[in-house]
Amino acid sequence: MMFGRTQYDYNASQAGVTLSRGEAPLELDEARHAVGIAEIAGATDYAPDALQKAKTSLRDAEELYGSKGDRKAVIQDARDAVQNAADARHIALTRIVAERDAAEKAREAQATASAQAAQQEADIDRQRAELQAQRDQQARVQAQQDSAAAQLKAQQDAAAAAQAQRDAAKRASRSCKCAGRRSTGRKRT
Repeated sequence: MMFGRTQYDYNASQAGVTLSRGEAPLELDEARHAVGIAEIAGATDYAPDALQKAKTSLRDAEELYGSKGDRKAVIQDARDAVQNAADARHIALTRIVAERDAAEKAREAQATASAQAAQQEADIDRQRAELQAQRDQQARVQAQQDSAAAQLKAQQDAAAAAQAQRDAAKRASRSCKCAGRRSTGRKRT
């Protein structure tokens, strides 16, 4: 697994570790630095078990050195602390990268879901608009049909009224002619 450049960045002052100026083995100073580097890398949160093993090995080395124990045992415990601290740092960095990748994937999934939801909403809006346009078109067609039917009825009513007027005029003229004949017919008799 590849780590970013920052995995090698190290500021000794952050670790709070200073070199011993005495007769302490170099491996003991290396172990102190390795534990400090692991803590800075986030092992406290992401690899607490491995970091605890490193701290235990360092404590054992410090105690042996403080009690003037076997120098080879001090060096061996210090080397164990360095190895355990390196493991803790590696585990922490791996988990940090995995967490960052998971967060990025979650953001991408959220963005994809949001885009899909927006697309679905746009599709629904488009379908609603199309349905409304169809309804409007049907209403226009119905209005045209109603208007045509009303005009036809008006024409039929006008034609019927004109016919009724003609019929009334014919009846009136017949009744006038008939009345005139009756009146002229009486005079002759």
